[in-house]
Amino acid sequence: MDVDQGEQFKEVCAHYGAAMYFAQVLEHGIANALMFLDLIPKSKAKYTPAEHDAFFEGQFAKTLGNLIKSLKTIAELPDDLEAALLQSKERRAYLAHHFFREATDDVHLGNYDKLLVKLGKLRFCPAVEAKPPSTERNRCLSS
Repeated sequence: MDVDQGEQFKEVCAHYGAAMYFAQVLEHGIANALMFLDLIPKSKAKYTPAEHDAFFEGQFAKTLGNLIKSLKTIAELPDDLEAALLQSKERRAYLAHHFFREATDDVHLGNYDKLLVKLGKLRFCPAVEAKPPSTERNRCLSS
């Protein structure tokens, strides 16, 4: 039985998209944390919708690394959280700038399962999961 290479490539792209989605969820989560730790206390919770929007525009203009720096300036982060955030930043940068360039040979050779496992390891997910994942593809990178 022949394997549909187009469908497998679509699956790789879907997993890549999911990994980048989780990176953006992290960025938005940090922006939300900054609102609660910075904007609300500074304004004594009295800010206009325009100030709210401007605050978020400023946060969303930042890179993930700069969002993490902003968070560190207003909150003391536990070492494990800081390490997880920095690891997430590196994963996101790898996905955005290197993944498909380095995967070119595997894409052309049809090594899609190898790429799916790699994407599973790069996926942004909680350090502690309620249930162990059912496949190697869905596990977070443990190192």
